[in-house]
Amino acid sequence: MTNRRDKKEGDSVPPYDAHGIDIVRAYQIVCFMVGSNAEKFKHFADETKLPKDRQDSCAADYNRAANSWGLALNAHLRAPDQPKTKIDVIYGDGKGNLEGFAQAARSIMLLELVAQHAADLFVWPAPFTLEMQSCGFINAAWVASTRKLTLCYELAEDFAELYRAYGVARADRR
Repeated sequence: MTNRRDKKEGDSVPPYDAHGIDIVRAYQIVCFMVGSNAEKFKHFADETKLPKDRQDSCAADYNRAANSWGLALNAHLRAPDQPKTKIDVIYGDGKGNLEGFAQAARSIMLLELVAQHAADLFVWPAPFTLEMQSCGFINAAWVASTRKLTLCYELAEDFAELYRAYGVARADRR
């Protein structure tokens, strides 16, 4: 959806950008989904026009990625007798039209749920903070010096806009 939006608006991601090209990442995610369960996600592969020969290679891609993540993360899984890492949460003010996103995140205790899951599942080298705030741009970033992961409300707004556009696009095709 970001690729469609960017094309429509005439924006393009420079090849040297820190993030990959959206359409490539999107197809890789669809491929991982298909690779994890071809029957369950066939409709999604068809809807995104993932070529059949590509679908056929997705199980191997998924297995390689799952094994790699397993190797990387298994050493950090928390055993029941290990203490949980303290993960603080902060909700900054949502500036302007972002206040609704701030209120929604606070009311569903989004960061608390993520912090609890992260502390339950993994042993972290040190306490850290999860923060949501208005950044002035669409982003999320880890700052090692402050041990803080910041999620921008603008990112939530962008996801919501993409979801609304996707829903409208899907409804129009029916």
